[in-house]
Amino acid sequence: DDAEAYIDKFAAIFSQANVKSVTVAVMEVPCCQGMPVIVKRAMAKAGKNVPLQVVTISTRGELLG
Repeated sequence: DDAEAYIDKFAAIFSQANVKSVTVAVMEVPCCQGMPVIVKRAMAKAGKNVPLQVVTISTRGELLG
């Protein structure tokens, strides 16, 4: 996928909405690990710094943290 497009979309949300916190749910597989980075870059682009929590889910659907 186009990471820059996601960064731009999230940055627009952070710029226009009064976001209090963000929780990113990712699976434990490597392809999902970029989403927290995208969200962090979008916050930086929007000039926002809101609390970010990353929740990891196993391939079996278990909450890992």
